[in-house]
Amino acid sequence: MNKLQRFVNWCLRHILNIRWPDTIPIDIQIKKRKLRWITHMLRKPAGAIERDALDLSPQGARRRGQLRKTWRTTKEEITEMGKT
Repeated sequence: MNKLQRFVNWCLRHILNIRWPDTIPIDIQIKKRKLRWITHMLRKPAGAIERDALDLSPQGARRRGQLRKTWRTTKEEITEMGKT
């Protein structure tokens, strides 16, 4: 998230001639788009493949490294925001 924020700020500073201390929050925009997409998927019928993929639990051992974000964690973020 931090690298993405820096890149967006760099691009906008060069395009719009914005000085260094001014920042533009991209993380809010990402959360809004995630929320819009997840609500779109939840409106699908119960047997739809897209909706079943949200609750997918992959089998086997995971790869090394940092855990990836899943839609399950996105659902948790949504409930933290007070949405259902």
